[in-house]
Amino acid sequence: MMHAQAAQGRQREDEVLLTMDSTPMIGIMLALIAMLVMTVAPERHLIEYGQVGCTLSFGRATDVSVIDIDFDGSLQWNGKAATTAQLEDYFQGLTKDKDSRHDVHLRVSRTTTYQQVMTVLALTQRYGLTSVGVVNGGILS
Repeated sequence: MMHAQAAQGRQREDEVLLTMDSTPMIGIMLALIAMLVMTVAPERHLIEYGQVGCTLSFGRATDVSVIDIDFDGSLQWNGKAATTAQLEDYFQGLTKDKDSRHDVHLRVSRTTTYQQVMTVLALTQRYGLTSVGVVNGGILS
């Protein structure tokens, strides 16, 4: 009988140890989440580095030029047929104008080879154009 009472006493002690108040842990987690939210940097559109004093530049107007690359490698500059040499002339003209920002959008056919796209990207890099993107929405199939 004594042994049964001792076993019941141990069982009651175990029950007490298994229940734990989670309210303080919730408070700590909320404090950690609040600290994380306060320390995360706010998202900005664009910060240009390398100038005296970084400035946000979402107020500047951008000129968008569209280059279409067809399946056979033929190029179009803003809807007009162009060759690689003409593209170089266009890029050279874009880099001369330092006051405005130029975006170059590539629209590529699905069957265009990787080499054709890389040729145009290499030209943009050669002339220092940094705002280049591949935009497709099924326009050229």
